[in-house]
Amino acid sequence: MATRNVALAVVIPTYNEADAITTLLRPLREIVTLRPGLQTSVLVVDDNSPDGTAKVVEEFAAANNDHLFSVEVLHRPRKEGLGRAYVDGLQTVLRKGAPDFVLQMDADMSHDPAHIPSFLDAAHDAELVVGSRYVAGGATADWAWYRRVLSRVGNAYARAFLGSAISDYTGGFNLFSADLLRRLPLSEMRAPGYGFVVELKYAALRQARQVREVPIVFVDRREGGSKIPSSTIPRNLLLVPLIRFRRPVMRPASCPDPPGTGAAAGRP
Repeated sequence: MATRNVALAVVIPTYNEADAITTLLRPLREIVTLRPGLQTSVLVVDDNSPDGTAKVVEEFAAANNDHLFSVEVLHRPRKEGLGRAYVDGLQTVLRKGAPDFVLQMDADMSHDPAHIPSFLDAAHDAELVVGSRYVAGGATADWAWYRRVLSRVGNAYARAFLGSAISDYTGGFNLFSADLLRRLPLSEMRAPGYGFVVELKYAALRQARQVREVPIVFVDRREGGSKIPSSTIPRNLLLVPLIRFRRPVMRPASCPDPPGTGAAAGRP
């Protein structure tokens, strides 16, 4: 990938992340600008955060934007949930620019930018690269045992309904080819909150010509408290079968390869 120019767009939803966002943007900038031939644009999708997150991002952009790395804010008037924020962000980067790849990640450093080079390497031959906590080398470093159990049970439940092409359905650190995203019915995706991550990944798996997983080490947010409501797990348990049995996403004739043909196919 280093032999040609590549455009990467990064979409980061935020709500009240003023204390955390520059902690992410600084190492993100350092890592991606070291990659030869890579141009990176970051879109922070802010839901009118009362703590001034958008202003913090704009100040960072004014001091750091250049021809290799740029940051801008998509201002949304109110908080409408993670799913709508991602849909707006993904549609915006596809409409306004011409990225080769689009990366989704959280704002709180639970997704370490140091993993991004391995995503880009895997994208040599994959349209979808999934950051997984559950392949060799992946981990949930600072989780209590019960969180590990809940996460593994939740992913096993998702695989039972959605297929076993990947090991980590619920993680939100993933790289998509722009061509793949353009084939997805983003406007029709309706799952709320973190259920959107599962819905997006399931739709992408049904469309992707090639899929790979790369190991990531997930850590708890370093600034502020958790944004995940206590109702998330039971709600997502109900959402998974709805995602599976909702009207299927049709594969276009230009995508003849069956899903799950990449390196991740058949993983438990």
